[in-house]
Amino acid sequence: MGNAAERFFAGYYREPDPQLASEALADFFARPNAAANPAWRMFVVAARHDPAVADAFSALAAQRPELAAAVQSVLTAANNKGLPDPLVMPIADPGDLDVLWSAFLVSGADAPVQRILDVLNGDDRTLTALDRWVRAPGLLSFFSRPGQLKRLHAAGLATDVTQPRLGNAMDVDLHVWKLMSNGWQVRTELPFALPDDHVMHLEIKGAACWSLQSNALQHPAVARLYATLPNPERLPRFVP
Repeated sequence: MGNAAERFFAGYYREPDPQLASEALADFFARPNAAANPAWRMFVVAARHDPAVADAFSALAAQRPELAAAVQSVLTAANNKGLPDPLVMPIADPGDLDVLWSAFLVSGADAPVQRILDVLNGDDRTLTALDRWVRAPGLLSFFSRPGQLKRLHAAGLATDVTQPRLGNAMDVDLHVWKLMSNGWQVRTELPFALPDDHVMHLEIKGAACWSLQSNALQHPAVARLYATLPNPERLPRFVP
């Protein structure tokens, strides 16, 4: 079963015991540089989710003075009224997905996973940009168009205006993110500008898809929700 920390992070909702959470916290903060590991935020979520967990953490601080400062940092964060609610906070970067996964792993509830699924149900912004470029190339782009089309096709991107989605079977955002993760230089390979917020959109959407597929292998609830996605055949596989 592993030590307490491994069991806690694998899914506290499976074994919701405040004593387990306390032992996991002790195991976690006994490791070097634990405070720099963002995984500690899952303890914050657990303490907010169940007052009995917060009480167990307070008892740990009293019993283990060497851990008191670290435990108090968790409790202070848990008691912060300004801490965003994972179920309504904006998803501004991939780190926000980690907060949602923490909420699921603590509670086992569907709602945090559904928010991550909603990321995949959002707009395919790269397809929209590609479609705009294909249909209305600028003057400079017009002269270099044959070479640009060749590079796009070599990267697996279709540009057939007679076909739905230009003939792209995959979600183009996710296809491009997968290329990026393999070193593809998106800003030089694509024939249109990609502002920073578009790149962040790709990173969030890619992280959402990868994490859903990964967690679906370990959590039946995630697999069940993932199966409800419309057009799942458009999603590249990021895990076996």
